[in-house]
Amino acid sequence: MKKKQLTAALLVLALAVGALVGCGKKKETITIKDGEWKDVYFNEEYTEEGMKTVKGNEAPEATLNMEEYGFGLGIPDRWNDWEHVDELGNHLYLDYCGNALVFCIGKSETVQEFKEINEDLNASKEKKQEAYYKIFETGFPFVAITTRDAGSTEALFADSDYGNRFSSVEKVGTFGGKEYYFCYNEALPTEGYSETDLMLFQYVIDSMEELKENLVIFPAHAVDYEAQEQAAADKASAINLSSFQTADLNGNTVTQDIFKDYEVTMINIWGTGCGPCREEMPELQAAFEQLPENANIIGLCVDGEENGELAAAITEKTGVKFTQLVMNEQLLELVGQYTIYTPTTIFVDSQGNLIGEVLIGARSGVDLTEYYLENINALLK
Repeated sequence: MKKKQLTAALLVLALAVGALVGCGKKKETITIKDGEWKDVYFNEEYTEEGMKTVKGNEAPEATLNMEEYGFGLGIPDRWNDWEHVDELGNHLYLDYCGNALVFCIGKSETVQEFKEINEDLNASKEKKQEAYYKIFETGFPFVAITTRDAGSTEALFADSDYGNRFSSVEKVGTFGGKEYYFCYNEALPTEGYSETDLMLFQYVIDSMEELKENLVIFPAHAVDYEAQEQAAADKASAINLSSFQTADLNGNTVTQDIFKDYEVTMINIWGTGCGPCREEMPELQAAFEQLPENANIIGLCVDGEENGELAAAITEKTGVKFTQLVMNEQLLELVGQYTIYTPTTIFVDSQGNLIGEVLIGARSGVDLTEYYLENINALLK
């Protein structure tokens, strides 16, 4: 996987997990400093492409946009070029806290503790969330974007203690009835951190000017999640598996020939960090056990190459018996670049050509075994 793609993927995953955790606990008074925000460019509308930063420059390709709150932040190019980019990605976490987006570098020992708990299949959701939030309690929050209604007297970060943890809070400007603020730290913490921690802290501090320049502001608006799901399905329709070679989780070579004996093959695209993916696996196995002879189900683990042991442990724990492929470089080009969400479920014919509807995300409120079998049977001639 290319470093730029890897860093962006980690950031999006951290954002999705952070939204489940919550924020801090107390209300603090925050001093707003005078910044140098002049001639700020505000986008008049939100679009998928073509938006500009506050400096009037084209927004970076890897930009995290919080559509419902009217701001985004582009990932600095230097984060992808740095020789320790993988280490940065492993320590970088996001917290979506009310109307704020907070970037934090986790303390090494706390990050390691979280990863061990997160990979423990017997650990409860509550324990995982507690370990995740500990990253923010002990780590280094180095930048945040937040908003409030124009003219409001409510304190920034009213429902958290984040504001009290930033040395500088600057007002960017007012747009669309909202006031926008850029919050950051300029100095390293003095004690309690390893050399690696301090090196990463300094690196993101040195990125502050680029982060400021990469801020994107646009009208806040409600998100049409159904439209987003349809857009993801439309993008996934470009997947073609008529020719490929990869391995399964047991190390066996697999090609497009895995499809040739079946009229329909359902492919469940999942990741080890995806809770809904893990939760639906027993139902997928139940569907697999009830398949007609001319149909098959296989899995494709998006991080199976990097996290093969964990992927194998998950399938064993959930009772999955059907073949699990790993996403190598070739499948990253054929499938990964067209897959926005996990789980994503697709169907192919005996030649590996996409057929039927692309199913985005996990379904709730339905019998999943019956749901997947109905989709498969509908495609059988």
